[in-house]
Amino acid sequence: MLYKNNIEEYKQWIKTASVVTIDIETTKNHEFFNSGLDPYTSKILLIQIGDATTQFIFDCRETDIKDVITPIKDKLWIGHNIKFDIKHIYVNTGILPKKVWCTMTVDKCLHNGMYDEYSLNALSKRYLGFDYDSTQLSLFEPHISKKLRKQFLTITTEAISEAQFTYAKWDVIIPSKLYAMFKEQENALVKFENEYIIVSAAMELKGVTVDTKKWLEITTERESELVGLLEELNSINEINWNSPKQVLAFLNDEGLYPVDKHGKPSVDKFSLGKINNDVTKKILYYNNVRKKTSTYGRKFLKHINPITGKLHTNYNTIVNTGRTSSSEPKQNWALM
Repeated sequence: MLYKNNIEEYKQWIKTASVVTIDIETTKNHEFFNSGLDPYTSKILLIQIGDATTQFIFDCRETDIKDVITPIKDKLWIGHNIKFDIKHIYVNTGILPKKVWCTMTVDKCLHNGMYDEYSLNALSKRYLGFDYDSTQLSLFEPHISKKLRKQFLTITTEAISEAQFTYAKWDVIIPSKLYAMFKEQENALVKFENEYIIVSAAMELKGVTVDTKKWLEITTERESELVGLLEELNSINEINWNSPKQVLAFLNDEGLYPVDKHGKPSVDKFSLGKINNDVTKKILYYNNVRKKTSTYGRKFLKHINPITGKLHTNYNTIVNTGRTSSSEPKQNWALM
């Protein structure tokens, strides 16, 4: 059963629920490049809470977010990629959950390396045999698709459509069903990773302070060095040293044949590193400085959040390598 903006009914239901599934939809609130997804430059548009049989959807333009979240702060939160929801809710309410259970994280823990996709619809198809991004639903309710998710990002004063309410409802139903299916398979890794989600969310929200003045000083030095390196290479041959094809052709003409790990012609770091030659060493160093100047130069500072003045990366756990990675932005910049 679906309830819309019914806070009184919700407060009665929540009294007997020890576990709740939660999801949010966000909309842009800033011209920042990541607005709509970034918790500091977005607005929560909808909050969906419930289980497989009962769902409550609140339009946060009409309902106080804190009134919805406060009653569940001590309960177990279920969700898919729930760290996203946690961060937005904390920025808006100051509330962090005490316990969470993420269907995406759990599936990665139990089946890491077996699958390429861990979206909610991928899990739904894989374990429930249900593709909600299809016309399967259209026989009995509005068809929902991934396009609906993008529609939320641009909503300002428009009313929420029935199709959008349907989309939001299934984002509660499906994780609830997955939790019921997987909860008995919980092991030490699943427990640890679910606990770490809250820590990781707090770290991401805290962000990293960057000395932009020093950053720009280093970038300027790199840019000057890059000009000198390019002049040095051009004195050897005036090709486009940024073109792997032209560099490979030049090296072949010089009797050098770099190949990658699979034996294919290449001028990547691994291939050039195997050749003990002054020219290849210069090319490697030039490529290194060029990457630091372009990828981790002036344009990298666009990642600084306009509200916090910090960089907020995303920490990704349970990757196939067994390590933690980061994205949006990658933290390789720390090696600059």
